[in-house]
Amino acid sequence: ECIIDEDCETGKYCQFSAFEYKCQPCKTQYTPCSRDVECCGDELCVWGECRKSTSKGENGTICENQHDCNPGLCCAFQKELLFPVCTPLPEEGEPCHDPSNRLLNLITWDLEPDGALVRCPCASGLICQPQSHSTTSVCEPSANETRNNENEDPPVMDEMLFLSLMPRHTLSDYEESSVIQEVRKELEGLENRAGLKP
Repeated sequence: ECIIDEDCETGKYCQFSAFEYKCQPCKTQYTPCSRDVECCGDELCVWGECRKSTSKGENGTICENQHDCNPGLCCAFQKELLFPVCTPLPEEGEPCHDPSNRLLNLITWDLEPDGALVRCPCASGLICQPQSHSTTSVCEPSANETRNNENEDPPVMDEMLFLSLMPRHTLSDYEESSVIQEVRKELEGLENRAGLKP
């Protein structure tokens, strides 16, 4: 019997089954899993299977918050899995984080980026648009986005609109937020790597 994984000997993990906790032998590569600790050795649970040669933060690895994932990925739940994994930001035509309340989404993503999402926000240069024929929103090129523009990028303009709506005392908190600075740096890094900035 066990209470936590550390109660089990090396090569085993603690699992609740048949109304009791028991130490189970670790799972080999390509075996279904729901936690990293279930996998043998240095394998990780990737897209619900134990896999070798993977590092935390890569595509398909289990995450609890946005900081667990590498740039270009977000922590989101998947239909086929019961836990969130690091997921690539959706490209053009792919389902995305619903923008029905743009202000609320901006607050959620920028000021509380920790939690796992149901869907990821779009990759840089794309915006999430509701579809008239469906309840799903998909990524589309921004109307303001042109490949050779000299103007500010749309995310900066959205941020300025957001800042103008905030009360002064909140604004100073927003400007000083280290999370905001991290998100901004990460977005700029993604834009530079994608070649979207001149």
